[in-house]
Amino acid sequence: MSKSKTKPMRLDRDNDVVHDLLLLVDVYIPCDVIARWTNRQFDRAEKWASKMYLRASDNNVRVPSRPRFIGRAIKEYSQEVTPT
Repeated sequence: MSKSKTKPMRLDRDNDVVHDLLLLVDVYIPCDVIARWTNRQFDRAEKWASKMYLRASDNNVRVPSRPRFIGRAIKEYSQEVTPT
């Protein structure tokens, strides 16, 4: 019997909150995309967006590099909504 390597979603995870945090730093990623992120990706996105927002308010905050998966999600979504 093989065990699944997929961890269940955390019960305290609120995709709308991370969506709103990303909007505060001018990053639009649809909620359905955020819902597919792993818990680790979710946590990294939440941390990055929160720190970006705090830094923009003139706080002395060290912001980690933007996670690559956020850049990929931005690129994928912009290709979906851009008319050809």
